[in-house]
Amino acid sequence: MKPWMLAILWIAGCSDEPPAPAPGVLVRSTAASAAECPLGGTVISAGLDDNGDAVLDDGEVRSRTAVCNPTAIGAPPVLVRLVVEPPGAHCAAGGTAVESGPDVDHDGALDDAEVTHTDYACGVPLLSRLVAEPPGAHCAVGGVAILTGRDEDGDGVLADVEVEAGLTSYACDGTLARDAVVRSAAELATLRGLRVITGTLTLDGLRGDVALPELQHVGGLVVFDAQLASLSLPQLETVDGELAIWFARIDALDCARLRRVGGLRIDRGTLADLEPFGALERVDHDLQLIQTSLLAAKLPTLALGGELEIISNSRLDHVSGTLLGRAAVVSIIGNDSLTTVDLDVVGHDGAPSELGSASIGGNDQLSHIALSADRMRSVSLTDDWIAELLLRASRIDGPLLLFHNQVPFQLTLDSPGDSIELGDDLAISGPLEALHSRVPVIVDGHTVFDKTLLTALDADAGLSELRGGVRFSDNAHLAAVTPFRLSGTLQLINNTVLTTLSFDAGDELGGMAILDNPALVSVPPLAALRRIRGSADIERNPSLTSLFGPELIQLDGPLFIERNDALTALRLPALERLVSDLIVGANARLETVELPRLIEAEDELFIFDNPALHHLQLDALQHSDFFFVQRNPHLPACEVLAIFAHTSGFHSQTGNDTDASCAPDASGPASRGAR
Repeated sequence: MKPWMLAILWIAGCSDEPPAPAPGVLVRSTAASAAECPLGGTVISAGLDDNGDAVLDDGEVRSRTAVCNPTAIGAPPVLVRLVVEPPGAHCAAGGTAVESGPDVDHDGALDDAEVTHTDYACGVPLLSRLVAEPPGAHCAVGGVAILTGRDEDGDGVLADVEVEAGLTSYACDGTLARDAVVRSAAELATLRGLRVITGTLTLDGLRGDVALPELQHVGGLVVFDAQLASLSLPQLETVDGELAIWFARIDALDCARLRRVGGLRIDRGTLADLEPFGALERVDHDLQLIQTSLLAAKLPTLALGGELEIISNSRLDHVSGTLLGRAAVVSIIGNDSLTTVDLDVVGHDGAPSELGSASIGGNDQLSHIALSADRMRSVSLTDDWIAELLLRASRIDGPLLLFHNQVPFQLTLDSPGDSIELGDDLAISGPLEALHSRVPVIVDGHTVFDKTLLTALDADAGLSELRGGVRFSDNAHLAAVTPFRLSGTLQLINNTVLTTLSFDAGDELGGMAILDNPALVSVPPLAALRRIRGSADIERNPSLTSLFGPELIQLDGPLFIERNDALTALRLPALERLVSDLIVGANARLETVELPRLIEAEDELFIFDNPALHHLQLDALQHSDFFFVQRNPHLPACEVLAIFAHTSGFHSQTGNDTDASCAPDASGPASRGAR
């Protein structure tokens, strides 16, 4: 191929003096070296004509691309074309794309499919406009001419005198193989017969009625800064790229045959509703509704390849729809009037459905939420006015946290399978009125019911297995809880009317805190425990009458028994070892403490302020770092001293019954005598 070059001038800036010529884009082609292309080829060099001599000097080359022949026999020539590059990722302020490739079909034109390399000369934009091309040499039956040239007067409009014949291209047979920007009714008229636009069609600043009655396929569609009484696209079926409505008002939209888009974005756009997209079956990437005027967003049933974003739509009241297969991310944020969200992700092509993550927050009026999928990765809800929440899934991987709700609410859990499993915590702190589940609920993390309005957690709640432990705290009305399977820890704190709690823990628990429950009488499962894998803190439960049973052997943390006024005996006949402290204090009716096999309390052993205590049995105790027995007025001091006699460590006793006598008997080394 013979070397050739083409210059395109930069847009000159406006001033009082005539504009000076700006450096243009020059292109040259030379034969490739054997090292670059063993079978031959062409090197395409492009750059700016900095010195204005219309020759691309070596020092002016900004890009150099070798286009090699795939075979040495019959290799097609390499062609080059220049096209407008809009502002974007390749050129921030726009420029020129230098496209090259072999002329495979030997028609003398570089077709889209023949482009193998693209380089960019930024800051040297071209202008183009569309005109009708009559039947003739360029298009046998007529078509569209794309006029291109330099904006020599800098007015942003390609005038007739600025058109460069060598850059004009043609779209015949109903296909436009490039981007097109339409800014006038005259340009729009040239496109009315097109069926395919492989590039992006931008409708910029149009007014009135817009119709493209034959258009079936477009690479991308942008409606920008338009005020349209109608937009009619009755044959449009696919948009490969994004369909975007930006800063535009469309009173009536007809795209009834549209099945697929690469992305759908309505951003500060005005539409009555989403009904025109009722036939849409797939959005390959994101679906975004941002600062629109929509009152309701009823999504068509479609497959979504990216994110669903519904953000800052001030008038939006309802969001609903069905998504097929998988929704990676759902973000519904800052919609001031939104009251209802109802989204269903259903299985597609035989695969289960999945909701990657749902983030819903900042919607001041939102009161009803329903989300459904076979599996949910995470659900984050931060709105404060939710009255009804329905989650339907076989598994939710992340935590379900419901805090700070300002109004009474109901939570319904459901599943398309036989159960619903929460892979992390279930934590509710706020005015929960009811929990319902049609299937068993399994929680792998920690379960918390705090400050609720619940009166009962019965069989309708579905609580089946709580693997990470459970906490019931500050529930003023909770009176009954149906038995469940429990692993991990148990916390019962300040539940005003709860009298008992039944569950199946087997013979182990991970630790416990039972504090400030005024009506609590018993926790029957504690009687079956053999081991507590942590501390046991049992304080200020004035009605509690019983604790552990005779099987408890090991406690891996401290034991605190304080201010339990109805407790009369602490008998742990099998307990051999305490890790850390044993504190028994201020239990008003406690009469006896019997731990005959306890060998060691590693840190502190305090027995104090138990006014009814009259017997302390620690026959096997060998060591405690600090052992204090104080202010138990009916406990014989001699009984305490007998224990001190076989226990190492620091020990002290004061305020016990020094008048009582002790005598040996068959029950142990010392026995309380008559006082």
